[in-house]
Amino acid sequence: MDMKKDTLLQRGVVRVVISGPLRLILGKEIIIDYNDGITIHDIVNQLSKLYNEKTGRGHNKFSDLLNQLIIYINGNRWDKKTYLKIDKDTRIDIIHIINGG
Repeated sequence: MDMKKDTLLQRGVVRVVISGPLRLILGKEIIIDYNDGITIHDIVNQLSKLYNEKTGRGHNKFSDLLNQLIIYINGNRWDKKTYLKIDKDTRIDIIHIINGG
C-alpha cells in the first residue's frame, strides 16, 4: 500500500490525468480537492473553468469538446449517463480523461 496515496484519498483528493490534444491546454495532470463529496460532473465543470481561463473561450466551446471526451475511472470506462458521486468512502485512485484529435 502506498501510504501517501491513502492519505491523499482520506483528505479528499482526486488525480485527473489528461491525454490527447486537451493535454496541451490543461496539462498532464490535475489534482482536485474536495471535502463533502464531489461528482464527475463537478470535476468536468472544474476542467471547463480551467479550459476557459487558459483559452479565453466561452463555456459552449468546452461543452462541444466534452461530448468527445472518454472518461475512465479506475480503468473502467464511465458511461456519461451514469451519475457518480465520489465521497470519502469511494475508492478512486485515478480518473483518466481522453479526447480525440
